[in-house]
Amino acid sequence: MYKYNKENADMGARIKEIRKKRYMTQEELAEAVEISTSQQMSSIERGMIGLSLPKFRDICRVLGIEADYLLFGISSRNAETVINKYTEQMTDEQLNTVTELVRVYAKSCGIPEL
Repeated sequence: MYKYNKENADMGARIKEIRKKRYMTQEELAEAVEISTSQQMSSIERGMIGLSLPKFRDICRVLGIEADYLLFGISSRNAETVINKYTEQMTDEQLNTVTELVRVYAKSCGIPEL
């Protein structure tokens, strides 16, 4: 019998969130990472069971997400960051303006230009 685990549930909720953003079903993700059934994937997403390290890596790879996001809910390089959520909605002109603002601000902070 499976037992609920808060840390597994938090990670499972993030897996579900990203899976849905990728328009994948539990069945499709389970098949892609060679998990035997969609019911097992459901148990993972609900925090009833955990993941082995190889399956965890497979899920990160298939979903195109970094491990730190699934583990902790944060990632500075992930497409799911707050900044990226805003910039995805901007026109090219708006994005160029934001890029220039960041460049100027970084320079004022003593960060060398890339």
